Amino acid sequence: MLKLVKNNLEINLGLEPGVVELQQKLGLKILPRVIEFFDVSTLQGQYNVGAMIQLLNGRFNKNEYRKFKIRWKDAQDDFAMMYEIVMRRYYRLVKENKSMPDLIVIDGGKGQLNAGLKALHELKLDLNICSLAKREEEIYLPYKGQSLKLDQKQAGLKLLIKGRDEVHRFVIKYHRQMRKLK
Repeated sequence: MLKLVKNNLEINLGLEPGVVELQQKLGLKILPRVIEFFDVSTLQGQYNVGAMIQLLNGRFNKNEYRKFKIRWKDAQDDFAMMYEIVMRRYYRLVKENKSMPDLIVIDGGKGQLNAGLKALHELKLDLNICSLAKREEEIYLPYKGQSLKLDQKQAGLKLLIKGRDEVHRFVIKYHRQMRKLK
């Protein structure tokens, strides 16, 4: 009965399945209507790039996709690259007085999550953030020792995987474009 109520709520709010479940499973105070996903790509320290994609109500919002050419010189350091793109994205939103996402998802593990957190702290932003590690589909939350493992069949995890896979596809496409230009 509870599952039926949750599904009806998502349909009535115009949400894709899993949005309400994510709020519950991640312990978020607000419904994550706007979710931004980040990933980086490099080839032995060359052609370093990053990307961000956005889900709005669980659907791809391609108008808000962003590409980042890594400017800083910490060549093959995934953490430094993640820090840079998160910093640049939210520095700009703050500067332009634009609205922030309800949830940020970093592709990677605890180290990538901490890099994103560091950028948010330096900008004095208190935003919901987590990371999703590929191998075991583990979710890392700030200040939690243990990772969170959701059932592979749950709509919330499927939504996170959908976003993570899309940002990965997008950053790889950009990375290939950069290599062809050189």
